[in-house]
This record gives sequence, C-alpha cells and structure tokens, in this order.
Amino acid sequence: MFRVVFLVFGLCSVSQIAADVQPFTFPPLPTFPPFNFPTLPPFTFPPLNLPTLPPFTFPPLPTFPPLNLPTLPPPPTLPPPPTPAPAPATNPAQQVLNDVLFWIGVGAIGMFAPLFLPLFGGLGGMPDGGPGEE
Repeated sequence: MFRVVFLVFGLCSVSQIAADVQPFTFPPLPTFPPFNFPTLPPFTFPPLNLPTLPPFTFPPLPTFPPLNLPTLPPPPTLPPPPTPAPAPATNPAQQVLNDVLFWIGVGAIGMFAPLFLPLFGGLGGMPDGGPGEE
C-alpha cells in the first residue's frame, strides 16, 4: 500500500517540478580589446669563434713477445666402461600394477599436499605477504 501511495505522489510531483523549470540561456561571454604589444627588433646570435684543436692520433699499442708454453703430455688412456646389465624382464601384469600404483601415489600426493603446505612455508611468495595479500 505504501509503495502505491509513494509511486502516485512521485509521479504527481514530477509534473509539478517540470512546470517550475524555466528556460535558461547562458549570458554572452565578455569581449576584450586586442593586445597591442610593442614589436621587438630582430635578434641574431653573435658568431661563435671556437678555437681549433690540433690533430690527435692515438699512441701505438704496446707489443708483447709471443708466449712460449710447454707442450702438454698426451692424456691418459682409460679402460672402456663396462656394458650395462640388461633391464629385468617384466610381464604385462606387473607393468599394469606398477602403473596403477604410480597413479595412486600421484593422486594421493595431489590430494593431501594442500594439508601439508603450511608446514613447509606455503606456496612461496614474499616473506611479509607482499603486495596483493589482504
């Protein structure tokens, strides 16, 4: 009920306000007489008389005698590395079991890592929280 009364009163007052508004035009801007600045005589810089410098050449670079290094002995010969042992044979069931256990471990680490991150200092960042921390 209150909303209806308020709406009717508001609509009636809008027409009353619109009737009170008078047309408005801005007054003309003031005009000023033109400036009469005195003209200045033309200005030119005096000529620059820089002294000329004598020609310059770099002194010759020093020379050094050649280095006489002794020759090194030949490198020692090493025995050939042993041949690696062949990989142990696994059956397909063992490979499937290895894969399943691996992905279970990856999932467990991914699930429980957020629980242990505060113990290890969180996810890094600035020591005082840095900008952007609220």
